[in-house]
Amino acid sequence: MKFSLRGIIGLVLVLAMALMVMSGCSQKDDIVKGTESTTITLRPNNLPVLQDIYIYELWAAKIDGGDSAFVSLGRFVWDRELFIFRDTLGQAITNEYTLPETWLYYTNIYISIENRGVASPTPSGTFVLATSVGPVNDINPTFNMEFPTSMSSAIGAWFVGTPTDDTMNIFNEDKGIWLGTRPLTQRFLHDTLDIDSIDQFILALDTPYTASDSASWLLRDTIWAQFPITEVDTVQVVFGLDTLPHRHINVNWIDTLDSFNNYQLIVHYDIDSISSDPSEPRGLIEFYDYQPSLSGLPDVRPFGWRYNVWVLGEYFPSAANLSQMVPFAYDLPGLNTGDTTFQVISLGAFYHADSADLSNPYISNREVPNFPGEDFISGALPIDFDDSLTFVYGGDDSTGGIWGSLVIGLEPDPANLTIDSTRNFPLFFLSGQLSGPGQETDKFFHNWSQFLPKVTLTVKFGE
Repeated sequence: MKFSLRGIIGLVLVLAMALMVMSGCSQKDDIVKGTESTTITLRPNNLPVLQDIYIYELWAAKIDGGDSAFVSLGRFVWDRELFIFRDTLGQAITNEYTLPETWLYYTNIYISIENRGVASPTPSGTFVLATSVGPVNDINPTFNMEFPTSMSSAIGAWFVGTPTDDTMNIFNEDKGIWLGTRPLTQRFLHDTLDIDSIDQFILALDTPYTASDSASWLLRDTIWAQFPITEVDTVQVVFGLDTLPHRHINVNWIDTLDSFNNYQLIVHYDIDSISSDPSEPRGLIEFYDYQPSLSGLPDVRPFGWRYNVWVLGEYFPSAANLSQMVPFAYDLPGLNTGDTTFQVISLGAFYHADSADLSNPYISNREVPNFPGEDFISGALPIDFDDSLTFVYGGDDSTGGIWGSLVIGLEPDPANLTIDSTRNFPLFFLSGQLSGPGQETDKFFHNWSQFLPKVTLTVKFGE
């Protein structure tokens, strides 16, 4: 067989191209084969230890528009001291999980909170960590699993006070905490009634007087008609959410004997000393202007959560037999929330930062500020919440300066999971320290959201 030089060169080129193609296929062979068998490894950071009623569960999911399919990869509890996963019996288990389908089949990986007991084929709907997954170029790619929405923009303030109580009562201001501000505000108060005329009558000594037409002398002040008045007697006018005594006109009927031994009837009016000039009946008053303070809180209901406010304290009444706090998983902010032996009181769960919380059983009346908080002052208080309950402690403490704190955190929505209303759930993102007497004014929270739990997920493709 004869070979021409041109044919030999062509054959060499064909062989070279074939080798290049084969070499290119072998470079991607790990990833192509790996999508058929995939193992994921979880490495937690700041993952809290759950109460005994809960357990973590790992899910792989395919989300396609409104359709979703979940498969459970396993359930576990977290041993923070030894940094290992355990089952419900306390036995150590692996932190590696094998996907039942190819890697490219899934769109998301979740870790949910579940009730302990019989497992369900679908998640509870309360997701603590999540990440999106998809095509990768690395041999062993990693993904960061984080809380499903960001809390980094959350800010707010709080104060110690009892806004639902009588504003004149200053002796129980240490028994309430509210997530808002109440700057002392000044304004001029105009009376809501005006005098149309002053008439004088000369009556005989034996003539009785009836004030049948006195109503025509009292007119509504059209400038301040937004404060409706229905009677001349003392009334209450509501400014915002704070009730103030209304400055009113006192109409007094005075019988004075004149030089002719007849009665002279004179109408006198008084503006309760708010103005020395009767022709300008107004005065400068001061009152608290209650305003919401929390902002930057996302809607967490789609992920199965709600917010709650917990007060953690060292010196709450011992007779109240309050539960001890559930420890948080964050070392640094934990130094600012108190010792794990502190007791816990809930101020109330809420979904929105600009509205009242879901329950206010211990307030004095129905005038509740439109933001979360609680006054512990009504007759509905448990018998063990006696007068020693205070959020302003003036003595020494045993924790180096921290005797109590206020935290805003997350708890599972009771529509999804069982909750323990007597204790805090171990996730929080805002906190502030309780203080001593004279420090009840507006105080600002510190944002610790950078310490919320995270999990590094490492992918390993099989042969």
